[in-house]
Amino acid sequence: MNRLIKLVMVFGILLASVESFSSVESLEENYRGRLIEGRVIYGPTLTCEIWNDSHRPIRVMNYSYEIFYRNRFGGIDMARRDFHCRYNCRVRTQTPQVFSGPVNNGPTVYANCFAFVR
Repeated sequence: MNRLIKLVMVFGILLASVESFSSVESLEENYRGRLIEGRVIYGPTLTCEIWNDSHRPIRVMNYSYEIFYRNRFGGIDMARRDFHCRYNCRVRTQTPQVFSGPVNNGPTVYANCFAFVR
């Protein structure tokens, strides 16, 4: 019985240490910047329109989509697609910028897009 308790305690300590080392920090904690919600434009591809309503230009570092779609059983699942901004990443003041995204392949129900900007 005493050996079982020691084994459970060692397992608990190992599990706690693995969880502490495997924790993933979000982009907001690592870098200075903010997250902006965009508007998804549906078409052959999903595109994300980001509006800069500040008085300073912003630079989009990366943007991501949360796509809700119907699976083969009729339920709704979510897929996340992340993109690094490579072209036209600077958004001038009081203007929108459109970023391309994944292919809209049919069973899409709803989508959100977010951009991490500096």
